[in-house]
Amino acid sequence: MRPIDHVISAGIYVIPYYSLTNSLKYTALFAVAAVAMDIDHAIDYILWNKRPLSIARFFERGSLLKGSYLVFFLHGYEWMLLLYILSWWTNSPEIFAITNGFFMHLMIDEIGNRLPSAPNRINIPFYFFTYRLFRGFRVENMYKTKTIT
Repeated sequence: MRPIDHVISAGIYVIPYYSLTNSLKYTALFAVAAVAMDIDHAIDYILWNKRPLSIARFFERGSLLKGSYLVFFLHGYEWMLLLYILSWWTNSPEIFAITNGFFMHLMIDEIGNRLPSAPNRINIPFYFFTYRLFRGFRVENMYKTKTIT
């Protein structure tokens, strides 16, 4: 999904999140994490796309799929589980808030990237890091369609 979609969805979810936590600090951590998770898109773009790189091309729809590989290191349910366990073990409300933001980001991606209007419909287990790993992080191994709009 586009970054603006994540900013809008985080903006929508901060009110209920604040009402649950009564904390600006935890709500801010939640919101920032919900948007900042996409930093791994920039890393993939820099690593796997042809030069010269450009900001305009980075924000094109489907631009990430023009490279050969797609790692998206932070996008993985495995990491969410580990972070939830870590937040429980350390009794850290900060880690819990960040993990909630990451999880909300994945849920929005799950919905938005499966819509019929999505330019590249993803396979069901796409948001498991191990799924991408076992497919060699190759773009062509992860999408239902090969066309890019």
